[in-house]
Amino acid sequence: MPRPRRAEAERSSARVLAALSALPAQERHVLVLTDLLGLPVPAVAAEVGRTDACVRAELARGRHRLVALLQPAAGA
Repeated sequence: MPRPRRAEAERSSARVLAALSALPAQERHVLVLTDLLGLPVPAVAAEVGRTDACVRAELARGRHRLVALLQPAAGA
């Protein structure tokens, strides 16, 4: 991989990690379990002791916040 692409990938990874760190812990936890580790919602619900509906709601909120955190700042 050429160096400029590698540096860009590293900056992107750092931004995603920083955005994930800014999420509330429960939202971050269910996002990591589902979106990064690929667990299905019922398995995540059992792991965190919540209903499927609650996990789906936390996923929606967490994804929404993550997108907002990753959007470029207005005027940037």
